[in-house]
Amino acid sequence: MSEIAASRRSIEVSKSPNRLTVFAFLWACQALVHQDFYSDWQLEHLPIGWILTGFILATLIRPSSIWLFSGMLVSSIVYNVLKWPFVVNHILVESLINATILAAIASSLIVSEGKRWHISNKCRESIYDRFAPVVMVMLILVYYFAFIAKLNWDFVNPEVSCVVVMYGDLLRRFPFLPSAEQAGGMTIASTLVVEAAIPLLLTFRRTRYFGVLVGVPFHIVLGLVGHRTFSALAFALYGLICMRELVTLVAIAHRRLANRLPASTRKRVCRTVSSAFILCFALLVAAELTGQMRSGIGPLKVYRLPWIVWGLWSLILGSLFAACAWQRYRRNRVLPRKSTRARPGLLWAPLLLVALNGMSQYLGLKTETCFTMYSNLRTEGGVNNHMFVPTWKLSSYQEDLVEIVSSSIPELQAFTRGNELLTSFELRRLLSSTAGDFEIVFKRSGKIQQLYRRGGDAPISELLRPHPLWQAKLLHFRPVSTAKCAACQH
Repeated sequence: MSEIAASRRSIEVSKSPNRLTVFAFLWACQALVHQDFYSDWQLEHLPIGWILTGFILATLIRPSSIWLFSGMLVSSIVYNVLKWPFVVNHILVESLINATILAAIASSLIVSEGKRWHISNKCRESIYDRFAPVVMVMLILVYYFAFIAKLNWDFVNPEVSCVVVMYGDLLRRFPFLPSAEQAGGMTIASTLVVEAAIPLLLTFRRTRYFGVLVGVPFHIVLGLVGHRTFSALAFALYGLICMRELVTLVAIAHRRLANRLPASTRKRVCRTVSSAFILCFALLVAAELTGQMRSGIGPLKVYRLPWIVWGLWSLILGSLFAACAWQRYRRNRVLPRKSTRARPGLLWAPLLLVALNGMSQYLGLKTETCFTMYSNLRTEGGVNNHMFVPTWKLSSYQEDLVEIVSSSIPELQAFTRGNELLTSFELRRLLSSTAGDFEIVFKRSGKIQQLYRRGGDAPISELLRPHPLWQAKLLHFRPVSTAKCAACQH
C-alpha cells in the first residue's frame, strides 16, 4: 500500500497545470469584477446575469473544465449582446475575445483525436495556441487606439482634460497629493508617456515584460479612480504575456503542497476555500441588494468595500506579475516555450473588427464604444480637434445634429438648456421607443420642427420609426457639447 501511495504521490507531483487552465481562472476573475461593477443584473433580477455569475463562480472553482469555461463565455456574450449598444469600450472587446476563444475551442475539438467529451492536454494546449496570439494583439490595438485618440488639443488643455478630472477623483482618496491646478500639466504629460509606452513595449517580444511592469501600476491607479473593469481585463490579458512563468509558479506551488499534504487533506482545503469564496461573494451580493455595497467602513468613508477588494486583488496580481518579470529578466532565464502546431488561422479575422471599431469615430460612424477612452476627442458637427488624424466622413451620422428647444419627454428636458446637442440617430431611437403622448420642438439643419403624438395620432416622420435592428445594436452616439472646448466624456 505504501508503494501505491508513493506512486500516486509521484504522479501528482509530476503534474503541471496547463496554460488554458491558468488563463481560464484569470479570465473568470475579470468577469467577476464586471459583474460586481455593473450590478444591474442583481437589482433587476435578470436571469442571464445570474446564469453568467453562476458559470463564473464555477469556472473559478474548477478552471480546468472546458465546459464550464465555455458556458461562461457563451453566457457572457449573450448577456452583453442583449445590452448592445449601451456597453462601454472594453466590454465590446471582451465579447470579441470570448467569441475568439470559443472559435478556438470549437476548431480544436473538431480536429482533435480521441473522445470529444474527454479533452486531452494536447487539445487544451492547441486551444490556447489558437487564441492567445490573436487576443494579445487585440489588447495592443486597443492601447494604440486609446493613445492616438488622446492626441487632441483639448486633452492637453488642463482646464477640460479628462485626466485632470480623474486626478481630482484621486485627490478625494489621497488628499495629500498636489492639487489639480498644480499637477494638471504633469498628469497630462505622464499619462501620454505611459499610454504610449505600454503598447509600444507590448509590441515587441523582448520588451513585453517591461510593458507589464509599466501597465500594472497604471491600471492600479485607474482602478482607484473608478475604472477597475478595464484594468481587470488588462490584468487578465497580461497573463498571456507572463504565462510561461505563471505556469511554472503554479506548478511549484502544486508540487510543494503535494509533498507536504496528503490528497485527502488537500481536497478538504479546496472545499473549504471554495465554500469560503462562494460565501464571500454571496455577502457581496447581499451588500449590493441591501444598499451597503457603496458604504464606507468606519471613519474611512471614501474607501468603500469594492475599492478595498479591488486594491487587495490588484496588489496580489501585480506582485505575481512582478515575480514573473523578475524570473524572466533578473535571472536572465528564458523558460522553454510550450507550443503546438496549432495556429490561429482564420481567428485573425476579428482583428479587422477591432481596427474598424477603433477608427469608427474618424470615419463618421459611431462615437461610443470606439476606444476613445476619456480622451476629449471630438469629430462631430464639422469639428475635428485631433492634432493630425483627419476625418473621413463615410456617413452623415455625426453631422446631422439636433438642438432640443422644448419637450415633454423627461429624458430630453435636460437638453433644452442648450449645453448639448443630439444626433438625429439617437433622437430617433428615443422617440420611436417612447410610449404614450408627447410633444417636442427641435432645430435641425437650421429649421425649427415639431413632432407629437396625441391619442395615437402622429405625423409621418422617419424619427418616429424604429431603426433596423442591426443599426440599433451596432451604432451609438454620445451627446455633443456646444462649448468651445470638448468636455470630458467617455
